[in-house]
Amino acid sequence: MKLDNKIVNILKRSRIQKTLRRILHRLSGTRFSVPNKLDMLVVEITTYCTLKCAGCVRTILSQQEKWKNQHISLENYRKLIDDLPPANLFIPQGIGEPTLHPHIVELIRYASDSKKFDKIEINTNGLVRTVEYYEQLFAAGLSSLCVSVDSLNPDILPTVRGGTDAQKLESFLRAFAGKFPGKLGIRVTVSAWNLSDLSNLLDKLNSIGQMNVWLQPFFNMGNPDGVMSPEQAKGLLERLDSYNEKYNFLDISAEPMEPSAEICLAPWRSPAICADGTVKPCCLLLYQDPIKFGNAFVEPFQEIWHSKRLDAFRREFLKKSPACCRDCPYYVMRK
Repeated sequence: MKLDNKIVNILKRSRIQKTLRRILHRLSGTRFSVPNKLDMLVVEITTYCTLKCAGCVRTILSQQEKWKNQHISLENYRKLIDDLPPANLFIPQGIGEPTLHPHIVELIRYASDSKKFDKIEINTNGLVRTVEYYEQLFAAGLSSLCVSVDSLNPDILPTVRGGTDAQKLESFLRAFAGKFPGKLGIRVTVSAWNLSDLSNLLDKLNSIGQMNVWLQPFFNMGNPDGVMSPEQAKGLLERLDSYNEKYNFLDISAEPMEPSAEICLAPWRSPAICADGTVKPCCLLLYQDPIKFGNAFVEPFQEIWHSKRLDAFRREFLKKSPACCRDCPYYVMRK
């Protein structure tokens, strides 16, 4: 059952959002329940990385000497895959660079062979392995490859993605575009530092070849200087149509640039698991907050995901946002 849009707007204008939320909850049916098939599953396979990105919690904690590098073991990974429910999308990656795991080909093959996941995708800096190695990943069952490219400008890269070799990255992108047509995506984290250079980056990407480009906002993981102002974020969205008209080889889309008043569904549909087995409510909270629901290497994931403690968390989540969500760029804090 759907509420008429006019009624929703009247309720919003009347500033009775809490009442609106309660009504929506009652009419949502199974929306706020754990489905048999999840939307997305994130499993962090390594916390190692070769770069120092400004917006990454790993960079910030490493500077404070609070970071631990580790790979998920093959034994724990297999145990986890065997116990996980099916999902539309499986992402064997967290904060680290996934291709640094010495057995990533085997990890992707094991997930693919399980037949539990419609798609398997990784996000990579594209600088660690050879193009032939990425071919092995696709042969093992990888569905699509997303490369993080915040800039190709050598003057900007030290600020946004420290350690990136612009020339090497561009050469890899050209090879990827030729080798993996229809399977290549580019993820651009847009910040106050690279916003003015975005058109130049899109010019370069368009000259490289056909690819999907996702623009996502930089958000505060401990380095607020890169966060765009509301005016900058709004201006970026207003230019989106013109970008798509200009660049014939790029399909450009943007993630929400302003937080939504809706209720996030991640605690029901999109869990994340750290490399040490810790179960989190979403992938944005891998290390930003100490919240944890259990360890999937010690206790079966399905038991954790359907546990009383997680059900209690979800019930409270419907009433108001927990403290762990205070810095979320996608949803407003509900009090």
